[in-house]
Amino acid sequence: MNYLDWRNYVFGMPEGSDPVLNDMPQEGYEIHNNTLLDFLDRAFQDPEIHLLFSKEQIGIGLNIIFSNCCSDYFEAYLQFDQEGRIIQAINSLNYLFKNFFEVYCLAPVKSIGDCTDGRIGFICYMFWDIFALYPESKGITQKIIDTAINHMTRQLYSSNDNVICSAIHGLGEWNPYCKQTSNIIMNWLEKPTTSNPVVLEYAAMAQTGCIQ
Repeated sequence: MNYLDWRNYVFGMPEGSDPVLNDMPQEGYEIHNNTLLDFLDRAFQDPEIHLLFSKEQIGIGLNIIFSNCCSDYFEAYLQFDQEGRIIQAINSLNYLFKNFFEVYCLAPVKSIGDCTDGRIGFICYMFWDIFALYPESKGITQKIIDTAINHMTRQLYSSNDNVICSAIHGLGEWNPYCKQTSNIIMNWLEKPTTSNPVVLEYAAMAQTGCIQ
């Protein structure tokens, strides 16, 4: 399967589809992990996706990519013996946040966990909960862990409250294993990029590893 066919299957599900129940053609599940990472890196920078598909379809597509209930694509990020390629793939997530979450997740954050932007809002907020990487993943390297934390830190300084909450959520999740996340949040709280009291309170909680 080439990139365009894969893209159109993943992001072209009809609005209202349940990505858990809607199967792609079998070849969509048989893509080599390295090829899949290439597809993902390309998709996060592909301007045509935003012209061809609706916000809801894009949200469904991102659920297919990142939720292990919908596909096994997450396994592509667990090739820790290819450290350099995984680091490149994590860095590519910056385009996911910039070109997707920053653009589509615009609902005001009035309470934590209210994903009023639909499926894409759910993926944005829960990203580090459902993403394959975790500090205690078998075989993970320190460089990969550091790259992921650097990514969260970068998103913490976004001007988008939903993206900030995603970063806080991730840093809070990783706090029991990576104590530097507390200092990262503390430094941000000294000069926060939002005045939203809901987000600021959530960050203060996440400093202790207490998140929801």
